[in-house]
Amino acid sequence: MQNKNFDAKSLVQMSLMVAMSIVLIVINANLPLFNSVINFILPIPMAYIYIKYDLKKMIFANVAVLVLSCMFVTPIVAVSFSIMIFISSFVLGFCFRRKISSFKIILFMAVGFIIITILQFIITVNIVGGSNFSTYINEMVKMFQSSLEEAKKIYINNGVSKSQVDAIVAPLEGIFTEKTLLTLIPALLILSALINAYITEIITVGVLKRLRIEVPKTIKFSELHMHNLVLAFGIIVVCIGALLDKVGIAIGVYIYTTAYMVGQILLLICGISLVVYYLKHKSKMKNGAIVLIIILTLLISVIMYMYVFLGLMDTFADFRKIEQNRINKKTGE
Repeated sequence: MQNKNFDAKSLVQMSLMVAMSIVLIVINANLPLFNSVINFILPIPMAYIYIKYDLKKMIFANVAVLVLSCMFVTPIVAVSFSIMIFISSFVLGFCFRRKISSFKIILFMAVGFIIITILQFIITVNIVGGSNFSTYINEMVKMFQSSLEEAKKIYINNGVSKSQVDAIVAPLEGIFTEKTLLTLIPALLILSALINAYITEIITVGVLKRLRIEVPKTIKFSELHMHNLVLAFGIIVVCIGALLDKVGIAIGVYIYTTAYMVGQILLLICGISLVVYYLKHKSKMKNGAIVLIIILTLLISVIMYMYVFLGLMDTFADFRKIEQNRINKKTGE
């Protein structure tokens, strides 16, 4: 009798999770404005099933979501979302069941998001659009160039001289080319995957805690720190990319640009994290004030580079660890 009750309970919970996933898919498909928010919570229902029960039930529920969502959205959209839900919920469920650390969860989730992005691109562009990657990039460049031309006309019509407009627009025209886009895409893909993974993990942990499921301790933003070995690895990759580019191997520029951009942005984030830590724990500022300060200071390029420098110094010194050791000594005394 207890097994039957358990089966009935699990079936009800799975049905609720399936229904929730379908509602999220429908909202996401019809209200693009909420895409960025809903994408963070889409994996949670299926991840809950995996963590609470097992992989087979999660796969069964995911198939149910795919089939039933076709009643409300087009099959291509349903397949695209189902792929996203399955991969991300599988990674989350797998990591949480095995009590993997927060840092590793973020890395695994980032890899998952990169795979999802590639698969969704193939479905959207190659299968639905009947196009290919090169054509898609060319179209993006043409759209941007067209927007620049329109902007130039607007400025000239409002009394700005053509020479002034050309001086402003020329650098943008030189940056937004097919070659530049191709070199930037790998770095942007990795960075967006890491950020999405971090936010998704925080939200998932928060929800699962409320559902009384044991979850690993998340890394707070004020605790983000780059290990010096990671920095050393990044420097090696940048050097390899530069050498390959120097000898005329095409992939060198992609390796160099990707490693350099990812490293710089991660150091920037770590530098901001360090400042947030001191503003929060030393100055006792409220979160709203801290966010406002960070946003305003990021608008100043000199301060932005100072954040990068702070992140770089923190990889060697680990100021928060030093501060914590000092506090522990005082407490001991």
